[in-house]
Amino acid sequence: VFESPGAYGGVELSADGQLLAFNYNDARTPDDVYIATSGGKNVKRVTNFNPQIKSFAVTDTDVLRWKSADGLEIEGLLVKPLNYQAGRKYPLILQIHGGPYARFGRGFNTRAQIFAAHGYVVLLPNPRGSVGYGTKFATANIGDWGGKDFQDIMSGVDETIKMGIADSDKLFVMGGSYGGFMTFWTVTQTDRFRAAIGHAAISDWYSFHSQSDVPGLMEYGFGGTPWTAREVYEKWSPIRYVDRVKTPLMITHGEQDRRVPIAQGEQFYRALRKRGVPVVFVRYPREGHGITEPNHQIDLVGRQLEWFAKHLNPAAASN
Repeated sequence: VFESPGAYGGVELSADGQLLAFNYNDARTPDDVYIATSGGKNVKRVTNFNPQIKSFAVTDTDVLRWKSADGLEIEGLLVKPLNYQAGRKYPLILQIHGGPYARFGRGFNTRAQIFAAHGYVVLLPNPRGSVGYGTKFATANIGDWGGKDFQDIMSGVDETIKMGIADSDKLFVMGGSYGGFMTFWTVTQTDRFRAAIGHAAISDWYSFHSQSDVPGLMEYGFGGTPWTAREVYEKWSPIRYVDRVKTPLMITHGEQDRRVPIAQGEQFYRALRKRGVPVVFVRYPREGHGITEPNHQIDLVGRQLEWFAKHLNPAAASN
């Protein structure tokens, strides 16, 4: 329908089969509703939900491909800072998606645009386990959450450094749900990141199975239950390696989250506090797995920006 790459959703066909209705957004434009004649002709936009976007500067999003440690090709997106200058190195935020059976598409990413507006380059990787690349790719992380998918992601960070766009001394990592788990996992495996933010993150897969409203997710993802695949559940639980963590961490969580109950964040927080690792915990009342109340959304992104800025320039933050 559109020549530029973007993301489609909510496709519906009229009763007479003559019209299509759908949502569409691209890297520079948030979602709106469109109609078109069957075959994708005569496209017409019928909503304008965010007219104010015209008054904001947005930046480019590029497709990036790289080889993982085992040679598998991985794809992701790279959101460049506003007023990007070739040859200059920028602080990088690695943003890891949830799921893991999801992906970053070529649609509008509000959070990434906000970070780009504050001078960061943002890497949005689609490691193995992501959808949209075939069944073999989507199932390649079964029993291995934190293994080769972690290598896929770290290889992407390495690629941005090789490209000369990311400053290897100014790296940050964040994510929610599976991305939150992967953030917790990352700080147990490497000290290369200055600071991290995990939202709705899993720290212990064993207890998650009995606490969450989707225990079947792990029975599929780990190939069994905690009592039939105990070693797998324990091996990939970040809490098992919490004694290794040195990276300053912000944990955020909705108090009513049934997908990833808040106890998952609390136990990681308590362990880090006990060890003296810089850590803060932000609880959002009435919120579930995602943060939906507008005032909470504003608060969350503000805290995220402040946390990264604090560790990007500690001297300025202390003043």
